[in-house]
Amino acid sequence: MQPLISIIIPTYNRADLIEETLNSLLDQTYSNWECIIVDDGSSDNSQDVIQNFVEKDQRFKYFDRPSDRVKGANSCRNFGFEKSSGSYVKWFDSDDLLLPDALEKQIDVLKNTEKKIAVCQYHLFRNRLAEQIVPQYENDKVENLFQTYISGGITLNTQIILFEKKLVEPYRFDESLFRAQDLDFLYRVLKECSSSIVLQNNVLVQIRAHSNSITGTYHKGDISSLDSEIRVRGRIFQENYFNNKVSQTVQQRVLVMYLYSLRALLLNRYYEEYKSYMKRLRKNLSFEKKIKINVLLGLAALYHRTGKGIYIYGIIAKKI
Repeated sequence: MQPLISIIIPTYNRADLIEETLNSLLDQTYSNWECIIVDDGSSDNSQDVIQNFVEKDQRFKYFDRPSDRVKGANSCRNFGFEKSSGSYVKWFDSDDLLLPDALEKQIDVLKNTEKKIAVCQYHLFRNRLAEQIVPQYENDKVENLFQTYISGGITLNTQIILFEKKLVEPYRFDESLFRAQDLDFLYRVLKECSSSIVLQNNVLVQIRAHSNSITGTYHKGDISSLDSEIRVRGRIFQENYFNNKVSQTVQQRVLVMYLYSLRALLLNRYYEEYKSYMKRLRKNLSFEKKIKINVLLGLAALYHRTGKGIYIYGIIAKKI
């Protein structure tokens, strides 16, 4: 008997894209799945599009986010998880695509390795799918996935992962986050469960890149998204930079990545907020690094006044 896989999809105003996503599920060579779609209050005709799939195939299940749950994709993801019946779970996005053999290859690798979490590779696309898909890196050469991930050496997101449900039962998405929710969730899971993961070199997911995504909102300078990123990066920095069990290289990288998340405040004209974060950060660093933080603050002031100096800022931040 094939184990049931629960695919959980939050959606909001994706009537123009979700049909392609759901069709990619119908094309799967692995048939024992359910798809739980949770609508976050769409104002377009998403419900009509989804209802067509529900009527066509009973594996599709549609829910509105309950009114007593906070608005947002993370709340929908958590609610979908509560409604899921599968032994395995995959959180997916309503604008991305699964390649036809994605579920089959991920469940097979878990069976063959007796691991609990399968991580495949993905391909980014905009309007057209790539005719030839090649891996962006070699997963099997990653030695310490947790440290590689938190230091930015590998990119992960929930769409490319198949989880054993029992393993992730204790975890939930942080419903207060507007960005970096994957980073936050996977950081907590990998920190405790990295030995349960198998990495696949197969590209099995197509992720759509467009300006209306959550990432697009971040780059538009939405303060709630900026704050979410900083909160998550700040916690990763605090928990690993001063941890003797983490290599010095990774300690350095988590500091650099935190600095880059703070730089986003500067680039989006939140100068006073930027200064406040940097001054708090400076207190806990070595004398040498405090001097470099002061240099960065000086360059930030220059950029704030003149719009110049950000290139040099980036070079120093990388070498701090």
